Amino acid sequence: MEITSYITDVEKSFSNFTMVNNSIVKHFGDFNAAGILGYIISEAKHMRSLSKLDSQGYFWCKADKLEDKFGLSRKVQDKLIKRLKEANFIEAQTKKVEGSTNDAKIRHFKVNYTAIYNFVKDIKEAAKPVEVETLPEDLAEIKNTLKAFVISKGARFNTTKEDEAILKIARMSGFTEQISIPAIAERIKKYTNASFTCKYLIKTLVSNFDDIYNNLNQQTTTNHINLIIN
Repeated sequence: MEITSYITDVEKSFSNFTMVNNSIVKHFGDFNAAGILGYIISEAKHMRSLSKLDSQGYFWCKADKLEDKFGLSRKVQDKLIKRLKEANFIEAQTKKVEGSTNDAKIRHFKVNYTAIYNFVKDIKEAAKPVEVETLPEDLAEIKNTLKAFVISKGARFNTTKEDEAILKIARMSGFTEQISIPAIAERIKKYTNASFTCKYLIKTLVSNFDDIYNNLNQQTTTNHINLIIN
């Protein structure tokens, strides 16, 4: 058999594959966890294309199917699935197949696309060159306080070009960590899978925020016009 035939046969044998995300492999330090996730995502996509996801977005998958595909025992599968659940990448339930007359309970999976998207997005963002901020020390301190608060809640903190103007409003409004942070925490009800900016956080504190912000912008525009005229 010529070498080209070997190449063709080997390439064909890899048509039955499971895609994995390298960042997720690195995150778990375990190819198997990323492989199981890749398979679950692929199977969810296939089931969705056939309109076979149940009313809650789940599909069923018996343990022997994963064992046949990956050679992983039920005990090993359970450990890997537990890690994926703890990372909030999937949801897993053992329940009756929706619409079936069989009362047997089978393991079901559901992909948490939002959590996976945000994880991969954060990895990409972290790989970008870090821009050095040139905020005055007092404004930088307010921003760091807001950022620390958001991260402590398990949410993401996003930097924007507006931050310096927003932080000036926070300073004008008498922002203090002891009083302002508890007030923000009281007004925000959801943090899971959420992103926050300085603007969003400070708007929860300052009732006339929009008026102040517009006035600051008008002053900046006027100063710029005066500078051009002079």
